[in-house]
Amino acid sequence: MEIGDILYGVTMENPGISKNVSVEFPEAERPIA
Repeated sequence: MEIGDILYGVTMENPGISKNVSVEFPEAERPIA
């Protein structure tokens, strides 16, 4: 798995019915070294 801002997937809540889903992650704040 690579670092990314959005995670995509497929769920199957009912047999034979697939649903595409996506979750967007806000950019994390990183301290400056």
